[in-house]
Formats: sequence, C-alpha cells, structure tokens
Amino acid sequence: MVDAIAAFKEAFSSYMKNLKGYLLYSLIVSAISFLMAFVLAVLTATIGVLAIGGVYQAITSGTFSIGTAAIIFTLLITALSFFLFAWVAAGLHGAYIDTINGFLSGRKQTVGNLLSSVPRFATPVFLTAFIISAIVGVPLVLLFFAATLMDNEAAKYGLLFVALIIASFMAFFFAFAVPAVVIDRKSPLQAVSSSVSKAVRNIFPLAVFFICTIPLSLGNIIPPVNFIYAPLFYMPFTLATLIVIYRRAK
Repeated sequence: MVDAIAAFKEAFSSYMKNLKGYLLYSLIVSAISFLMAFVLAVLTATIGVLAIGGVYQAITSGTFSIGTAAIIFTLLITALSFFLFAWVAAGLHGAYIDTINGFLSGRKQTVGNLLSSVPRFATPVFLTAFIISAIVGVPLVLLFFAATLMDNEAAKYGLLFVALIIASFMAFFFAFAVPAVVIDRKSPLQAVSSSVSKAVRNIFPLAVFFICTIPLSLGNIIPPVNFIYAPLFYMPFTLATLIVIYRRAK
C-alpha cells in the first residue's frame, strides 16, 4: 500500500528542487485559465445582450420568425463557446498534469511542449470528465429532484445532505482517472475503471491525501493571499502528491 506521507515528502522535495519550473508553468496555466474565463464571460455577456435584443424584436414586431432565429443562434453560439472552453480547459489540465509528472520524473519542459500538448490531451480528458460527471451527476440530480417534492423541510435538507455525501464519496474513487489518461495514456473508459480499482485497493492513502489537503486548502479562501498561494503552491504541490500516489499505487 502507498505511504501517503512519503508521497507528500517526495512531492515537496520535487517542488523545492524544481521551484522555478513549478512556479513558471503554474503561472502560465493559471494565466491562460484566467484569460479564457474572462473571454468566456465577455462573450457570454455579449451574446446575452444580443439574445435580449432578439426577444425584444420578436415581441415588438409581432412575428417570432426573426426573433426566434436570433434566440436559437445565440443559444447555439453560447453552447459552442462553453463546449470549446471546456475542451481547451481539459487539454490544459492534461498538459499541466503531464508537466508535473515530468518534473517528478526528472524531465525538462518547455512552454512550446506544454502548449502543443493541449490538443493531444483535450479530447480524452474532456471525455473522462464527462463520464465522471454523468456517473456522479445523474444520481445527484435525481436526489435533488426528489428533495424538491418533499414537504418536510428537515427531510428535504437531510436528503440534500445525503446527496452531497454520496456525490463526494463517488468522486473519491475517480481521483486517479485523469492521471491515468495523461500518464498511462488510457482511454476514458479504461481510466475511469482503473481509477476505481486503484482507489479501492488504496483507500487509506487516498483518504489521508484528501484529509491532508483540507488544512492546506485554507489558504485558498484568504484574499489576497489566495491569488498567490493557490496557483504557486497549493495547486502544483497537491497535484504532484496525487501523481506520486497514483504512480506508486498497485
């Protein structure tokens, strides 16, 4: 069984040994993610204004043909934008995992290699995340729907709490899925399946990992410290630890 504490030590040693690399590529990934989120927000706001204009035109003109077409078009553009954002974000996350794994393995990284690997990882990581979201999300949505039908407030909030616990418990077993896609080049279905198998065999070290990340995550909620702490330490260090646990897990 994996020694979770030893994994934290190995990750921290790698972090300190390759401090410039960890900081540089964490900053690059964080900056790109922020820029993408900003562009998506601006695009969504612009499309929203156009959609409102289409609705207004449909109402005032007395015909729904032009207005309906405008609404459908804006909705399609919005959906496409969110899909493209999620696809690129998945690829960026995969490229970042590959970079951290490279540091742990003693490999050097370049900005060009990071960016060029984004399209390679985008589709498999996106599909893996979609499969996990479906597995976790479907029962969660059903339980939330059942809660809305209840008249008893205590029972309603109790069911919602149970739903969140179940979702968290299920997500626990998918912690190794994306590393499996990136590091071992498994297919999305193989990655999800192997993640569950490895998590079952390594429940204790994985639980220790998640428990230890709770106090480490406190810095993420303290502004303005979180703007530095999260991307420059918490994100690379915890991800490096998870990768070490994954690589050692049988």
